[in-house]
Amino acid sequence: MAEILGLGCTHRPVMLRRDEDWTVMMRASLDDPDMPAEMERELEEVVRILVQNQWPWRMHATYDETISRALDVFEKVNQDTPLSGLHWFFDHAETISDQSIERIAALGGGIAIQHRMAYQGEYFVERYGFGAAEATPPIKKIIDRGVKVSAGTDATRVASYNPWISLAWLVTGKTVGEIHRSGRDPLAGYEVIKIGLLPPRAALYERIHARVQAMIRDGWIEEVRQLVADGVSADAKPFQFIGYAEWREQLAGRFGKQEALLRIQQATRNFAKRQITWFRKEGAVHWLEGFGDDPEIFAAALMKISS
Repeated sequence: MAEILGLGCTHRPVMLRRDEDWTVMMRASLDDPDMPAEMERELEEVVRILVQNQWPWRMHATYDETISRALDVFEKVNQDTPLSGLHWFFDHAETISDQSIERIAALGGGIAIQHRMAYQGEYFVERYGFGAAEATPPIKKIIDRGVKVSAGTDATRVASYNPWISLAWLVTGKTVGEIHRSGRDPLAGYEVIKIGLLPPRAALYERIHARVQAMIRDGWIEEVRQLVADGVSADAKPFQFIGYAEWREQLAGRFGKQEALLRIQQATRNFAKRQITWFRKEGAVHWLEGFGDDPEIFAAALMKISS
């Protein structure tokens, strides 16, 4: 069995395009998987730099036509500069072939499943039919082969950071609109285990205060000073986050540095309390009273997963 490494969130920025434009773009991406002829040459140059420096990488690819060509490059580089020990993976891989899955497994790579089909399943069925959609992507085959698997929310522009939409699609195989009812087989035979961390409040607050101090040492105040110097408005997004508005006020002379520090620490504590209150409403959570970097807590979590 493979290891499910985690569930991530999308890095797609919000782009200034109309929704109907993105519909056209989504259809086009499903229709034309072709990559430029010079892909291998350019990709090899980049991959060699990454491998030589032991840098991890990820490559977004929907079609096996692209994945197989990229694997040609990875295997070529691996012949003289082994990829062993490096973390690398493909994102999406909706139409990956059995052969490509085998090649990824042999090279020690991974696949990050994204929930594009939760939103674009109807377009895929329209273009390729329900038969092809039944194994798009072939998640169970990938897991059974032992390839490292992660899951994320990097689908389309309409996708939110909400991981439960991705998890619901992974488990049920249904699109958001539930039109894709006869899609791929759901990922059956797995149990969702929810583990929550609930450290002692005093210890949590101590870490919050230490984190704020560390951010200051890493140049937080200087960052805010530069934002102000660049003319970023007080109504802009950065100043809606905890700490940025407080440092802006402090730099404007409205109160001292110590007062700003106390306000930020208090605001962060309040935010942490709201998070705990929200998560405590979640059902069937196995709560562990400590931090994730505590060896005993980590061992308890592993025991819960394996039990």
